[in-house]
This record gives sequence, structure tokens and C-alpha cells, in this order.
Amino acid sequence: MREGDVSYKVFRSLFFSKMRFNKNTKILDAGCMDSFLMDCFVEIEKEKNRQLFSQFIGVDIDEESIQSTTAANKERRGCFHTCDLRKSLPYQSKEFDIVFCFGTIPHLSFEECYMVLKNLCSLARRHFIFNFIHFSNDLPKRLCPKRHRCTPVDYYIYNANELSETINRLVVQFSKEAGFHKATTQISKEMSEFITGKKGHFLEDTVCLINL
Repeated sequence: MREGDVSYKVFRSLFFSKMRFNKNTKILDAGCMDSFLMDCFVEIEKEKNRQLFSQFIGVDIDEESIQSTTAANKERRGCFHTCDLRKSLPYQSKEFDIVFCFGTIPHLSFEECYMVLKNLCSLARRHFIFNFIHFSNDLPKRLCPKRHRCTPVDYYIYNANELSETINRLVVQFSKEAGFHKATTQISKEMSEFITGKKGHFLEDTVCLINL
């Protein structure tokens, strides 16, 4: 995750200390794009001078991204594949210690969210962490439709409570007692306007961690 990303800051400041990593940790990055999450782990390994994972698998629906990422990571420990998260995944239940899903939910319709999150959660043994973008709580209700197709980029944006039922179902089904954490951070004005294509729309990024 890049230094300027909201999810990166929340991950480093709040959630990294809540998750357990060691040289045997197996990680799945669902919606890996250009493997910036693995780059983040490599940087943290250098900072801490210890190995944080044994295997890192990244999947993404964009074949071009996977090809470029694979070419750029020949000397690293990552393995990357083309995969549609809305379909059956070629992995076993609890195959990974930690499953990440950053920047993917905004590209899913509301109907697809629970199915994708549930499937990913079932693949994790210890932690499942994901994020989603939504309108800020203080916006008038008329500016918070159930689902908002945004321009100029292909995003779905939800109001503050839109996914609460879906997330609660995941927590009840998968997490241990007190095993759920979340943190919300406001996205910059410039980024909010870029995503929505409109001025005056402020967005927030919520990062959720489910301990299994």
C-alpha cells in the first residue's frame, strides 16, 4: 500500500500490531492490482529485520496487471494469478493464515459483496482484513443513496451503514469473541471529488479486521 493511501495508514497504525506474522505465514491478497501490498510487507520486513511471510499469493481479475506484476517480481517471493473473486476460487478452506482484500469491494455490486467476503473469509485461518469506501456520516441523507455509480472511475460507493448488516453476518459466522475491529478515516477532498466526479461529496475509507 502506498504511503499516501488511507488504507495503508490505517493498516500500519492500527491493524499491523493486531495481526500475527512469522516466517511461516501464508498470505492471500485478493484484488492485488500491482502488488503494492507485497511491497508494503517487504518494506516492513526491512524495517523490523525479520521475515513476515513464507508465501504471498496475489489474485486479480485484470490479466494485464497480473502479467506486469509477475514480470516485475521475478526475484521476489510473490506468486500472482488471474482470478475473478465472484466465482469459485481454486483454494482450500483455511488455506491462508491471512487474507487481504483492499480496493476490491468498491468494484462489486451490493448483491455481490456478501458472497465475495464470505468466500474470502472462509479461506483465512487467523485474520481477514478488507476495506470499503462510503459517504461520510455527516452528509445529508439525500446525498447517500443506497448505491452510487460514480464517474469518472468505475466505483460503487455506499452510505455509512450500507454494509453493516453484511459485515455483522460475517462477524457472527466467523469471528471469535471480540475478534472484530474497524477504523474509519476521511479521504481527502481532492480524492473524494476525483472518485465521485462532483464537488462537495466527502468520502470515508473504513478498514475492517476479523480475527478468526
